[in-house]
Amino acid sequence: MTEAKSFSLDRDEARFGWYLILPAVIIIGGLIIYPIIYNIYLMILSRLQSINTTYYEAAEIDGASPWQKFRHITLPELYLVVGAIVILRVIWNFNKFEEVYLLTDNVKVLSVYTYFKAFTGAMQQGQGASLALIQFLLLVAFILFYVKRVLKW
Repeated sequence: MTEAKSFSLDRDEARFGWYLILPAVIIIGGLIIYPIIYNIYLMILSRLQSINTTYYEAAEIDGASPWQKFRHITLPELYLVVGAIVILRVIWNFNKFEEVYLLTDNVKVLSVYTYFKAFTGAMQQGQGASLALIQFLLLVAFILFYVKRVLKW
């Protein structure tokens, strides 16, 4: 039988103490998460405030329950906003480079891989440029999908 190893860090292995890691994670998480939540909140709130109240009054006269009003009035009105939020988050996360590069060591996402090919090591700038072009074309495809699906052009 093998014995379970206990988790311990030697002084040489630990760069920072645990008392410095938790505040750093909270601060970085707050700097990354807060603007995202704030934008989503504002977009949904603005759409909720612009829903015409006569829809709710007509549903109340027809005898709709609160769940039916939410399901048949509120959710369809929020459909375009939630669709825009999801597609914009995909586009924004596709371009993340700073957080991934600075906070991790061995993650191979397209933006970091493009950076490594173009600017580090053997500097294969041709491959880096082609990867950047592929990334650009993927973003154009996301944007066209967004325009066609959400904006219905």
